[in-house]
Amino acid sequence: MNKKYFMKAICLIFLVAGFGIAATSCGSDEEEEDLFTRVQTNSLPIRLVEKSQMPEWLADLVTKAESADSEIPTGTRPIRVYTSVWNGSNYYTIFDGWASSWIFEQTYSQDGARIDWRTVNSGDFYSESRNWACIYIIRE
Repeated sequence: MNKKYFMKAICLIFLVAGFGIAATSCGSDEEEEDLFTRVQTNSLPIRLVEKSQMPEWLADLVTKAESADSEIPTGTRPIRVYTSVWNGSNYYTIFDGWASSWIFEQTYSQDGARIDWRTVNSGDFYSESRNWACIYIIRE
């Protein structure tokens, strides 16, 4: 093989290998891991807070969920409260162990307004929300 073509082949191999390494390292970020799986397996960070540290409306929801007459189904399902940041604002999700028809069904904005997923882009929330953490466990 001609020395000129040999050097071009070597450069091409290194170039392709470099792109391959860059592509695989970009996908290894923890934020890119499947959010549904992380919620289901409770593998999100846990940063527990007291109810007194929550917004008042959220503390009221948690107290209601802990009561015997809770609208959230009882039984062996875990109930956890998560916080996340999306578009610069805090959001809170009450995950009731798959009793809801959808994982984000009980998601609230920082002022306590329940998110209407018919009018909000759920795909954007799913892919762009960050800093997820479990802040309260009602029932494990």
